[in-house]
Amino acid sequence: MISSDSIISVCLPSYGRSIQLKQMVAEALKICARPHLIEFIVYLNLESKEYEPLNFPNTTFLYGPKLSISSMTNKALAASSGEILMYAADDIVFRTNGWDDIVRNRFKNLKYNFGLVYGDDLSPNSPHIATHGFVSKDLSLLLGWLLPPFFRDQFADTYLTRIARMSGILNYVPELQIEHMHPNWEKKNLDQSYSNRSSKLNFYKNWVRYHFIFPVLMRDVYRLRKSLRFMEASSVVE
Repeated sequence: MISSDSIISVCLPSYGRSIQLKQMVAEALKICARPHLIEFIVYLNLESKEYEPLNFPNTTFLYGPKLSISSMTNKALAASSGEILMYAADDIVFRTNGWDDIVRNRFKNLKYNFGLVYGDDLSPNSPHIATHGFVSKDLSLLLGWLLPPFFRDQFADTYLTRIARMSGILNYVPELQIEHMHPNWEKKNLDQSYSNRSSKLNFYKNWVRYHFIFPVLMRDVYRLRKSLRFMEASSVVE
């Protein structure tokens, strides 16, 4: 049961952005309502030693081989302890004071505390795509992942947004602003991390995969709807 004291686990990979990540973590903790209830689980490549000398409060680092963004995020999920899970990135900035209580309160008001909650990422994608959102732990346990493992990077958020929307569990909170500092919106310069996955070929591969796995998408929608029906039936019995 999600409450005012629920831990929020922010799960993400990072590569070559130690200073940027440190600033993101510091700002998120500075403007949140309950910093002691926030944890950051960050997956790093084995060679990412530049992070170690820096002080990252409330942060656990996991080291491993370079994987897809989805796989690294799911590795972070496995080490998390929160009842609310955020699939995040190292190129976001938390803009809203008390963002954590806004998230908790929205989940508390959701039927069965079950769903996907997301805010305004101050990009053209908003509110259409939950680029960086929060899910209840029960939802990730049901699906078996925090981000769909069949995408390397692009379209993972699109897939998750779509199954949540089709299942009736997508919740947009416009007053929650978490800005996506992406070079596509001319907010950051193109660095190596972006360059590694910004090719047209990579986009096309993910686009094709997204459109050819519709049966898998519908299976996940069915699982979510079935779970909601079960929770509804259980509440009637009680």
